[in-house]
Amino acid sequence: MSAKNQIPQENVKAGTTGIIVGLLMGWIMPPITWIAAFFLYKSFLKDGNLSDAKGIKIGALITGGLCCVVGLLVIPLLAAILVPNFVRAKAQGQLTACKSNLKNIGTACEMYSTDHYGRYPKKLSELCEGPNGGYLKTIPTCPAAGTDNYVYTMHADPDIFTIYCRGENHTVLDIPKDKPAFSSIYGLIEQND
Repeated sequence: MSAKNQIPQENVKAGTTGIIVGLLMGWIMPPITWIAAFFLYKSFLKDGNLSDAKGIKIGALITGGLCCVVGLLVIPLLAAILVPNFVRAKAQGQLTACKSNLKNIGTACEMYSTDHYGRYPKKLSELCEGPNGGYLKTIPTCPAAGTDNYVYTMHADPDIFTIYCRGENHTVLDIPKDKPAFSSIYGLIEQND
């Protein structure tokens, strides 16, 4: 199998987590039903005859059995389907925030360039310096990495810059290593060309 056809490790972990959560949910609910069914069945045996309460007690036993089936089969299945989707939705939100951070840093670099005769800053920290706090209050961090993860490179001749999110922080969404990126020439770059 080629690298493109392989399932990302994060998806495997998310699917496994979904199955585990589903099984736990499936095993927590049935014992409660089993206990209720046991007492109803014990009460049924104590009467010794199948008189008036027979329908209620048998109905309770059937209902308890159905709850066990639902708890053991349906709930784990639903959890196995839904948990990976929640993981992917969280990763999509983190990617969107990362791209927004890169655009904000890029805009701050352009503003800096306008005020400094077409020259971009030599390092990102220059964007936070100056009167009134500079062009950014702080350098943002990638929410998926949780640390200062943006790499800034500037070339003086010609005067261009590139900022990218270092590492494999967005591989859940099939974004390649060291992406997304922002360039003074191309703007936002999500995939390898």
